[in-house]
Amino acid sequence: MPRKLTNQKAIGIDPRMRYTLLGFKQAAGVGDKLILAAAKKGVSLRKKRIGKRVYIDGEDAIRYLDELEKLPKPICG
Repeated sequence: MPRKLTNQKAIGIDPRMRYTLLGFKQAAGVGDKLILAAAKKGVSLRKKRIGKRVYIDGEDAIRYLDELEKLPKPICG
């Protein structure tokens, strides 16, 4: 069962890094609910699958967070 992330504090995204999906969620302070709600509104997180793992490039993560900012609040709910 996936670990539930709640009230995560963002620690920042480095555009030169590649993050696992869990690492991105922790670094950006977002959870599954926000990612799914944003996808329903047309903002999708660009992911790369390598083997069984899912990765997000830092530049794509920053672009995604910028798009989230443009969505009307509240995104979830």
